[in-house]
Amino acid sequence: MKAALLDIAAATGGEKWVRMYDVLEKTMADATGIAPNLDFPTGPAYYLMGFDVEMFMPM
Repeated sequence: MKAALLDIAAATGGEKWVRMYDVLEKTMADATGIAPNLDFPTGPAYYLMGFDVEMFMPM
């Protein structure tokens, strides 16, 4: 899913969201030793595709 996020960000000019994602991913891994799950990259991907935030959970 992260690869899809990177593709979508490149296509939509959403590189700032990828930079934010990378910082949050590293911070979580450093603090907990746990990598984010599949749901973590879907939020920014959905956002960059234009879905309303309220629709993230049902999808």
